Amino acid sequence: MSDLQHPSGLNPVQQYRQASHFLRKTSRAKNPAWYQHPLELDFQLHIRSDGAGVTAYLHDHRENLWAPGPPLEEQHLLDTAAITAYATAALDHVRSAGGTSLGVILHVADEFSLTEIKPELHDRETLGQLRQQAIDEPASILADFIQEDLSSWRLLPYFSPASHSIATAVTVSRRHAPALDALRALGEAENFPVITCALSSPLIALLGIPGNVRRTPERPAVAILQYTSFTVIAFLDGNSDLMLLRTQLHRGLRRPPNFRQAIATALASLEIDSPDIFVFALGADVDRTLLADLSPVFPTSHIEEVSVPGAGVIPTWCAEYLISIKALEPVDDLPGTTFQAFQEDRWALQDFLPATREMAEIFPTKQEISLLRILRYTRAVAAIIALATIGWVVFGLFKIINTPEWAFEPSETTAMKKRVAALNIEKSRIDHWNTLLEDRSKGWTVMECLVRLFPENSGILIRSFDYSARPDATPGQPRVGMTREWKINGMTNEQGVQLLNSLNSREGISARFNEIAAVTGNPTFRTDIGTRSLIVSVRTSENAAFRRGTAPGGPMAGPAANAAYPFTFSMDVTQRFEATDPSAILTAKAP
Repeated sequence: MSDLQHPSGLNPVQQYRQASHFLRKTSRAKNPAWYQHPLELDFQLHIRSDGAGVTAYLHDHRENLWAPGPPLEEQHLLDTAAITAYATAALDHVRSAGGTSLGVILHVADEFSLTEIKPELHDRETLGQLRQQAIDEPASILADFIQEDLSSWRLLPYFSPASHSIATAVTVSRRHAPALDALRALGEAENFPVITCALSSPLIALLGIPGNVRRTPERPAVAILQYTSFTVIAFLDGNSDLMLLRTQLHRGLRRPPNFRQAIATALASLEIDSPDIFVFALGADVDRTLLADLSPVFPTSHIEEVSVPGAGVIPTWCAEYLISIKALEPVDDLPGTTFQAFQEDRWALQDFLPATREMAEIFPTKQEISLLRILRYTRAVAAIIALATIGWVVFGLFKIINTPEWAFEPSETTAMKKRVAALNIEKSRIDHWNTLLEDRSKGWTVMECLVRLFPENSGILIRSFDYSARPDATPGQPRVGMTREWKINGMTNEQGVQLLNSLNSREGISARFNEIAAVTGNPTFRTDIGTRSLIVSVRTSENAAFRRGTAPGGPMAGPAANAAYPFTFSMDVTQRFEATDPSAILTAKAP
């Protein structure tokens, strides 16, 4: 503990190292008891000091069993060494029973005082903020002068609309704080959660009202909490909402002086008449004649001594033990909001002597320790991935080293280069001749072109057909273009004229040439290549030898068939290939 420092005095690296210490060296990442309330733990040590003596009981929360604790004296609570030795014996017992934590609950029953808050604080919506101020800055909300190093204050609200104030502050001295600090230090040293809290016994006793009193509906009530050295009086309105708290010291007597008159005066100021009166005897030696003395003063009131059902070994006057472990049960038998709020918001279970903020901030929170744990796992996974990557790289290098290529001799480079050069020459020669032998102009494709241009029964008679293909005259160039020409003459009727008109356009002749390329597989007929051009010219004229009624005959009819067609035509088609065209002709010599 001496090596630990507050995070504000450390740089980020030191803060991380200190937090990692708790992750590696302590059980905070594995044992959730470090972050729980003592009343939630399986094993609890309840200690009650009421001025007349100290009682201690061990509680097994799992089985709901109670057992007397080792004898404990008042001076033990004021001696850190003695309370540490006492708690060490309790830890041994808890460990032997299979426990993993110990909750130590100190019930403060030897003192209870009230401090009024400032009168300007009257907004109930700010109770949550005022509650925290009572812990951190009590002087900012309390009406009296205080010494913060001597006492501890906790806000207790008045929920009754008839209350003159929205809350009061319950005061407990800090004389037991060193003992609780020593118990927490023992838990840190043993790496065994020892979680402490100091509860005000009268506040716990107030939670005993629900379920333990026979309340008259809509009638105000007074709860009298008798302790050895003081008495607490709680005034409740018709809805069982807390209106006022008062405390009176006994000053060496068994009851406060002028006790009956004090109650009567307070009732008159609150305009309460004939309330129910409930007396809780919370000390081994309290005045048992109080009920008989109150009856003549309040003849029309229902007066009852409340006895909280015991748990075998626990005396009935130690009712706070039993009430504290049942304080969070639902409240159904009392109207109003007081007891519901006391349970849900734990107003009656406030810890008066927690660890100081500076000490608490040294230890990482549950969220921080969880984050550190995740980072630790992430770092381990990253290390595994890094090792796997390194292994994979080493294995890859090993495979490369063992390949035949890795054993290649530099002396073989020259021979390999010569072989590659020879292969390149051979490939160039093959490519050269393949280019020269490419299908540029074959008779069957030329005839297929004629048939595709003029299908059967198209109304056209071919008289002459002349086709030529010649390379361009471009001396000194490694590649030259070429020109192909089709000259067609013949006879036609009106049907044939329509066909000729459709062919006498770039779109019409290009469509037919692309069709021929698809049918024959000859790429030279394609017209979608930018290094080619295709020009068509069709001329028609009247046929002077035409005689109406003459039969045309077949497609190869003789001269007499000329009289059957009213028109003659001539068609010239020219296709040019540039030197950069894929079908251009190589003129260079073979390699």
